[in-house]
Amino acid sequence: MKSLKLHTILILFSISFIDLIGQNDTPLFETNEPLKIVISTSLREITNDLKEREQRPAQLIVKNENGTEELHQIKIRVRGVTRAKKEVCQFPPLRLNFKKKQTKNTVFEGQDKLKLVTHCINSNNYSQNALKEYLAYKLFEVITPYSFKTRLCEITYIDTLRNNRTTHQLGFLIEDIDDLAKRNGLKEFDGRIVNQEALQKETLDKMVFFQYLIGNLDWAVPNRHNMKVLAGKEKELPIGIPYDFDYSGWVNTSYATPPDVVKISSVRTRVFRGLCRINNYSETLVFYKKIRPQLEKTLIDVPFLTDKSRNYITKYLNNFYDILNDPNRVRDEIIRACRAEHEHTYSK
Repeated sequence: MKSLKLHTILILFSISFIDLIGQNDTPLFETNEPLKIVISTSLREITNDLKEREQRPAQLIVKNENGTEELHQIKIRVRGVTRAKKEVCQFPPLRLNFKKKQTKNTVFEGQDKLKLVTHCINSNNYSQNALKEYLAYKLFEVITPYSFKTRLCEITYIDTLRNNRTTHQLGFLIEDIDDLAKRNGLKEFDGRIVNQEALQKETLDKMVFFQYLIGNLDWAVPNRHNMKVLAGKEKELPIGIPYDFDYSGWVNTSYATPPDVVKISSVRTRVFRGLCRINNYSETLVFYKKIRPQLEKTLIDVPFLTDKSRNYITKYLNNFYDILNDPNRVRDEIIRACRAEHEHTYSK
């Protein structure tokens, strides 16, 4: 009887712990509704400060649907590597720094530092690129809870140093890694990662297939290139969390080029970078086939995409499933390609 009671207590504790993990979402990421914000600051000064990256004061106003406004006094600075280069982007990614104590009872409650993915260049094409990258994050949310949450934003930028010059653009905010870790009961892992095999197998395989789905080669596990690593208990293997998808074929930016070590001419060409598996990824293939309707719904639900962009990513997603549903292509383009050195000719 005592054993049964103890077993029941453990089950209830486990359920409570799981529920607690799932309830760590902050107000900012509780909905996919686009957030309307106004950022007023010395914008030109900030975007030109690519070396020192000094934090500068800014005013952020949230325009609520009910007509009310939230005012936040924040600080902003440039972030990023490639997109912070003038020859790549005229408008670099930004980091927003909030004061937690001042965010209580607002949409930014609990937030401290947030990454803002921006439009790169002031044109509709680059706004579409931001939307496609946002959608890549949303797809990965469908695939696994070990993923960054994001919030699409309709942004009005007011440059106080240029006669309050106003620009309207789309962008999105990315969940902080500490919040991602917290809601999954994990912590960021800063230990050495030798190779992919150092990561937990099931989540690794799903992540590798996701990178293949979006045609992304701009990542690596050992040096944590566009990769965060989380870990739980001491004996459990850590989990890799990908981010930054602007070099993927899915987003297809004008500045994206394939890595020199891969013999392809376009980032639109898919190259499988997973390890070889004894079961030939049979479970992962079944998983991705099963979630196809959810991925397609996610694509449909994203607003502001032009017909051209939506047709492109729909075709790119369909091509991924054309491969998965053809045993010969799975064999040639995934199973035999696993970590193999050969030329890839499957540009779609």
